[in-house]
Amino acid sequence: MERKVIPIMFENCIPQLLQSYLKVIPDPKLHDPEELPIPPDEEYQTIKRPTMRPKHELLENFTLKSINEKYKDLPFEELLEKIKENDRKKEEYNKKKEAENADPKGKKKPPPKKDPKAPPQEEEYVPEEILENNTRWVIPKCYC
Repeated sequence: MERKVIPIMFENCIPQLLQSYLKVIPDPKLHDPEELPIPPDEEYQTIKRPTMRPKHELLENFTLKSINEKYKDLPFEELLEKIKENDRKKEEYNKKKEAENADPKGKKKPPPKKDPKAPPQEEEYVPEEILENNTRWVIPKCYC
């Protein structure tokens, strides 16, 4: 490579200065792209072992429910009141049953045996099923 020193006069006009630079600096020598060999493609992949996740317990602390067909036409406030009243009745019934089965010492009594010859007793309280388990969602039980 040969070294050349060429004086360039400073011009007040930038385009003229750039033109003088282009006259002094030679064009770069570029190879013909058709003649250049192209190396073969290389494929790289980074593989990482996944982290070990702890096993989770089965989630059973919630359920999905829908409104029973009989109650779908009720306004929301009235439906909410019915659900609250139904829950309150269930709690009272459960407390009453626990009190009947409780022993004075605090132990639970076994349920009484039914005698086939005995007269029929009062029907047990059956709560209204305002909310049902039939939803359009199918959620399998899994360890997530």
